[in-house]
Amino acid sequence: MRRTPILFLAAAPVAGLLVACGDPKVTYVHVPAPTAQQSTHLRGRVIDAISGEGLVGARVTTNGVSTTSGSNGNYVLGGLGVGATELVTSRVGYDTLRAQIPLPGGDYEFTARLKQSATP
Repeated sequence: MRRTPILFLAAAPVAGLLVACGDPKVTYVHVPAPTAQQSTHLRGRVIDAISGEGLVGARVTTNGVSTTSGSNGNYVLGGLGVGATELVTSRVGYDTLRAQIPLPGGDYEFTARLKQSATP
């Protein structure tokens, strides 16, 4: 009698496997359940490069997501994914800052230091 190997796939470890027909060869492959895509929670401050004071009302944008800095120049952007990206920070009276930053997953902090514009 020819015996055919059985291939059994599971999304979690199996406590046991009962095979009713003789002694077939069994191959067990563990396939982990899919996980949610990792994301990065970006937070930080927008400050004046000379004085170090927080800048209220600065626009912070990356990956099509943006926010405006609040009191003390604080900002938060969540659910950004992972990988290197460009963060663009701008405010009236200041030069726009373009910075390449990593988005490693989890929490990441970045302080944007803006220089006052030479032209009014």
